[in-house]
Amino acid sequence: MAEIKGIDVSKHQGKIDWTKVKAAGVQFAMLRAGYGRYDQQKDERFEEYYAGATAAGIPVGAYHYSYAMNAEQAKQEAQTFLGWIKGKQFAYPVAFDIEDAKQSGLSTAVISNIIRAFCDTVKAAGYYVSVYANKSWLDTKIDADCKAKYDIWLAQWTSKPTFTGKYGIWQYTSDGAVDGIGGRVDMDIAYKDYPTLIQAGGYNGYKVEAPKPAASARPANDHIDVEYQTYTGKSWLGWVENYNEKNADGYAGITGKAVNAIRAGLSKGKIKYRVHTKGGKWYPWVTDYNTKNTDGYAGVLGKEMDMLQMTLVDLPGYAVEYRVSTVGGGYLPWVRNYNTVNPSGYAGITGKPIDRVQIRIVKTA
Repeated sequence: MAEIKGIDVSKHQGKIDWTKVKAAGVQFAMLRAGYGRYDQQKDERFEEYYAGATAAGIPVGAYHYSYAMNAEQAKQEAQTFLGWIKGKQFAYPVAFDIEDAKQSGLSTAVISNIIRAFCDTVKAAGYYVSVYANKSWLDTKIDADCKAKYDIWLAQWTSKPTFTGKYGIWQYTSDGAVDGIGGRVDMDIAYKDYPTLIQAGGYNGYKVEAPKPAASARPANDHIDVEYQTYTGKSWLGWVENYNEKNADGYAGITGKAVNAIRAGLSKGKIKYRVHTKGGKWYPWVTDYNTKNTDGYAGVLGKEMDMLQMTLVDLPGYAVEYRVSTVGGGYLPWVRNYNTVNPSGYAGITGKPIDRVQIRIVKTA
């Protein structure tokens, strides 16, 4: 597994330019949701950071700084934390940060019970949990059961970690510098493919999607099926297969709710597509959605799509036809094959969000 570059931030980082952060090579961010067990202890920039990072295309996780002195307080912290993160999706773990000086005098048994109380409560709500702690605490204050049961986010500010246990993320400095952030910032490296692990497991606000039908199960003929789905609201909706005369209502999306992103795949050959966001720009072309590229989609989560272009790759004798519906409007005319002859050919109206999409593959020869 390659090393994945990340940061962790709280309100202390102030205003962040997430577009610059992404351009600087940051691949994920852990955001402090808050601290303690009271609702007013929510990090004042958590919502701002979540919206900014996800809009910039940076996958995020969240963490909670603990002041709990016993298991009951840890459960209260967990319930408060769950309220803060409800309705959001996190492609990286949600972590329990235990390091406060007031907790340092507690026994290993008490500290470990605090960890279990928080993590088990959050895990039971459908989240992939992690424990953030420094090497000294992991070696002396956290029991073996906790270290085996939960993913570990190791804090050890050194050129090479010496912790001998297993860990998925390493925080290696608190003195990092990243374009887009004024002042220093914590730097991290992830060693696991958390987005695939979390989304495949249906954790952190993601739903497990039904597997796409195997190509071998399709009839051996010259028909090509297209499957597609949209990201609407805060989740990917179900797959839709082949708009056609018998399935004239077959569409991806929800009437009246703007689409943020789309992904599509064919039973044979390749489909290429890109989107334009309201008030934004055309984003890069994406080719196919497949099991090896489960994050492959066109769009920006949190930004409304207003135009769509599609074409087929190396499929002579076939064309892709697509149309969209706008929020508060209706379906616009069908568009066939964006291409160099018709480079402005798109489905949609500039400035009007799309709420539904229909796609079909037709034979031209």
